[in-house]
Amino acid sequence: MKDRVIKLCLIGFGNSGRELCRILLERKEKIKALTGYIVKVAAVATKSRGNLLDPGGIDLSRLLEMAEKQTGFQGHSNLFQGDTAEVIKASGAD
Repeated sequence: MKDRVIKLCLIGFGNSGRELCRILLERKEKIKALTGYIVKVAAVATKSRGNLLDPGGIDLSRLLEMAEKQTGFQGHSNLFQGDTAEVIKASGAD
């Protein structure tokens, strides 16, 4: 049976966005067991860091690592040029 997936698009990546990503990483199996869904972050749109897009799911560990180093998303293979509305549309987020 194919896994059911919920795709998110984060608008901003401050304290709340980073903490949500930590929770999604730490509790991935528990969330799947309780809901029957795998939750993936398909895009992140920010004014200061840039935008990331990967409809298959962004590597959250790497994303958090970049945030801790306080670097922008430049150099990330999933960098997306476009405004927030374009990021949301292209992400296919639920």
